[in-house]
Amino acid sequence: MKKIIYSLFIIIGFSSCSKSDGISESNSEIRGKWDLDYTIKYEGANNTPTTIPDNGDISYNFGVSEVTISGFKIEGKWGDGIFGDREPEVVKKEAFTENRGYWISEDNKKLTIKNEYNISEPYDIIELTKSKLVLKTTFGHKVDLFFVKSK
Repeated sequence: MKKIIYSLFIIIGFSSCSKSDGISESNSEIRGKWDLDYTIKYEGANNTPTTIPDNGDISYNFGVSEVTISGFKIEGKWGDGIFGDREPEVVKKEAFTENRGYWISEDNKKLTIKNEYNISEPYDIIELTKSKLVLKTTFGHKVDLFFVKSK
């Protein structure tokens, strides 16, 4: 009887160590510093694209499980955010640095970053090479983010 119980503990122990959480253990491709090059924002009923250059304001530095986001936060006529609309009515632009948790799905197609309110923000990974990272938001406004690897 003791052998059966012991065997059950071993089986349960091994099964709890499986990769069933959907999180990739190898996120080495994304690690390092990425500079936001430009953003494409889709607006209106026709999803009209507007390209917004970043001018070197935002960078993401991906570590093993945390990303450090730094640059400038914009407060404008319609609110604030890291990816402001760069509207002419900018009220305030202030420097910031934030550390946030992140993870990548096991199939390397989804990136999730915790925002400043500890809410998960999912992105589709459209492209990830040694020099280019393209993300598509899957929450809120329809936005594509184009990053280049920092030198």
